Amino acid sequence: MSKWYYSREGQVYGPISSKELRELAASGQLSPDDLVRREDMQEWRKASSVKALFPGTSQAAPPLPHNSPAGNADMPKKFCHNCGTQVPLSQAVCPSCGTSLAQHIGSSSKKSRTTAGILALFLGGLGGHKFYLGYTKEAIIMLLITVIGACCCIGPLVTGVIALIEAINYLKLSDEQFEETYVKNKKPWF
Repeated sequence: MSKWYYSREGQVYGPISSKELRELAASGQLSPDDLVRREDMQEWRKASSVKALFPGTSQAAPPLPHNSPAGNADMPKKFCHNCGTQVPLSQAVCPSCGTSLAQHIGSSSKKSRTTAGILALFLGGLGGHKFYLGYTKEAIIMLLITVIGACCCIGPLVTGVIALIEAINYLKLSDEQFEETYVKNKKPWF
């Protein structure tokens, strides 16, 4: 299914499906003079040039200069968490509302505290929750302590207690506190 982008008054929207684009045109929310671009197209065109949107009109629009607001649609984008404005991925401050976006750069790999807690309870001695959170070194330490210490039963006991404490810590925090402490700030132990 083709994904489309459209530009209206300097703002780029999308991606949306072909059906959604036709619905916007039918409802009048997309005018024939607005610009559209399918994800596999290099150039923007007037919406009137797409026959399925406005039957009976067809005229090709010249390509936009690359430095125009809509001409940068190939650049990776993100949305401001405060006002919803679409901005370049590298933008540190939202140009519309001035909110800092730096804390949200690269946080697309949101981890679930519930999943981390359950992994700590059931696979904690093997470092399952540490692997899940991206703490590979700490996970290998727990795994080695469990395996090597299994001969005298102390290793699994120690890692089991650590995992239980960490599971409780994960589950007692709010999602935001968990994300801040264990995902963004990378607190590896307790």
